[in-house]
Amino acid sequence: MCTSLSIKSNKGHNFFGRNMDLAYDFNQSVLIIPRNYQIQNKVTGDMAKNKYAIIGMGTIIDNHPTLADGMNEKGLACAGLNFDGYSYVEENIVPGKKNIAPYDFIYWVVANHETVDEVKQTIENLELVKVPINERTPLPTLHWMIVDKTGKSIVVEKTKDKFAVYDNPVGVMTNNPTFDWHLTNLNEYMKITPNHPENVKWSDKELTPLGVGAGTLGIPGDFESVSRFIRIAYIRAHMPSIEDEITA
Repeated sequence: MCTSLSIKSNKGHNFFGRNMDLAYDFNQSVLIIPRNYQIQNKVTGDMAKNKYAIIGMGTIIDNHPTLADGMNEKGLACAGLNFDGYSYVEENIVPGKKNIAPYDFIYWVVANHETVDEVKQTIENLELVKVPINERTPLPTLHWMIVDKTGKSIVVEKTKDKFAVYDNPVGVMTNNPTFDWHLTNLNEYMKITPNHPENVKWSDKELTPLGVGAGTLGIPGDFESVSRFIRIAYIRAHMPSIEDEITA
């Protein structure tokens, strides 16, 4: 049950965060990966070095760093959120593509790119392949939100139908279903407003809103991913100006 969002401060700085609401832990801790660190591609066996230094949250499995989220020195960040029931990876290597395992996707993003636009270009040559990190660890079922320091954001999803890259105009992501469905579902809540509704006449009776916050009547309050998406998108769209103390 995870939610991620990006916000912009009154000084024009962009921030990115997520929660990880799990009933278990996977020995996660802060990971710092320096420039030129060598990591093995578990699909091909090749060794590669990362272009940018990385900080994130993750774990080490068989001496292999796996990230749940991370940011590089250029301000590009990526988080993986559960996408159970929709996530799909290829059974075999796809010729002509750069093939990686899904648990290395975040590392691939932040190790090699500076901006969202760069990711959108190079991801056309990428493929995700079903190669577990070991026999004890199941493959993650994720989709990913990516944000750069300008605030530009995309969502990446690999389903059985397609390998999709969506522009993220609302700066929010939760879990399943697919991101395009979440965006369409926002239309159901277009009348939600922070403004208090006015009294209205209904026949000969004047109706008065029942209590403060009546403009948000109908906004979902449960913790299902669909509801969290609506709620956080609404809060982000109407939140007050965010101050920060960054001077550089």
